[in-house]
Amino acid sequence: MVDNAFLDKGVILGFCFFTDPHHRECRRYLSGGETEYFATEQVENIFRNAKDSIIEDHRSGVLRNIQRVKVNYEGELSESDIEEIQSEIDRDENSTWRI
Repeated sequence: MVDNAFLDKGVILGFCFFTDPHHRECRRYLSGGETEYFATEQVENIFRNAKDSIIEDHRSGVLRNIQRVKVNYEGELSESDIEEIQSEIDRDENSTWRI
């Protein structure tokens, strides 16, 4: 017999965005077992709004990183340049650090 479960926006967002700190748990939860998952219309609307905001935040973060590199470095980046750039990314402030 198949179980049924309703999802909240947190599980859906965590599953959809690799940069979410709970992505692995959400993926494991949704991939395991024989459960059919459902979301209410309200949760779907909240997800759509949150999704657009997250995408814009990631887009802005990536563009800020690119701009910072263009301003502070010239030519081909050395291995030490790349390490320095990686160390300067604030992982708490900018969730795009994985991109």
